[in-house]
Amino acid sequence: MKEFILPFYIEIDSLYQSKKALLNEEQKAFFSSLRKDTCQPSNEYLTGYINSYPEDMKTCMNHLFDRDALMYTSSENAYLTAFTNFSDYCDQPYVFLGNQSQNLLVLIHELGHYTAFYHFTDATLPYDTCEVHSQGNEWLMLYYLDGKLDPQVYEMFLLWRLRSGLDTIILSTLVDEYEETVYTCETLTSPEQFLSIMEDVLESYDGYESWLSKEELYTYAQYVTIEAPVYYLSYATSELASMSLYSIAEQQGYETAQNLYIDLCLKTAINQ
Repeated sequence: MKEFILPFYIEIDSLYQSKKALLNEEQKAFFSSLRKDTCQPSNEYLTGYINSYPEDMKTCMNHLFDRDALMYTSSENAYLTAFTNFSDYCDQPYVFLGNQSQNLLVLIHELGHYTAFYHFTDATLPYDTCEVHSQGNEWLMLYYLDGKLDPQVYEMFLLWRLRSGLDTIILSTLVDEYEETVYTCETLTSPEQFLSIMEDVLESYDGYESWLSKEELYTYAQYVTIEAPVYYLSYATSELASMSLYSIAEQQGYETAQNLYIDLCLKTAINQ
């Protein structure tokens, strides 16, 4: 992590910041819209991406819209993030997008979960696999957009997502290091020491600037290690696997990468 991923993140972050400064105001506005407010079902990039798939995959993806299974909220008191779940009452999966999670890639992310639900239903799958359903869909969408956006905006969008993915991997391993240090520490005598351990771990990731403050990072670590132990590591491993779908599309063709993804979502035998 600290030998390869962290230096790469610092390099990509620097490139992202320098490229961002070169965008004109129109490009900045478009780039912002891609990240914030382009998740309507009629979005041309969304429909074009779905239509690039074979009929069976396209049908499963479109069930989200055809069956009114996509829910939005604008309430300030509602759940802020996004998730996919299964409704026993309606006997179908559904997607919820909180008011801070209504953008193109979040919808694509949840669409990946939703599509896989139609094959796996209530089967228990490893988190690593479940998150490739979602993150992999994002990376294939990014590949599909190449040549369809302003070249500079596309480069920014790609760098932004790569930077975000690397940040996820670093954050996950940082939390894991914090958790391991806590559990192996034999001299814990006060709650204040937990924050001190987080500070020491964070300091060891030289050059990493988290989008979370030190206090927020500490709170996040406390939450995920108790409420969802090890899940955050699955999010890191699935990110790496998902990035490989983009590489496969580049090196072996979009259709090859699509077929791998379709197999993962619709054809892989349960529990394998």
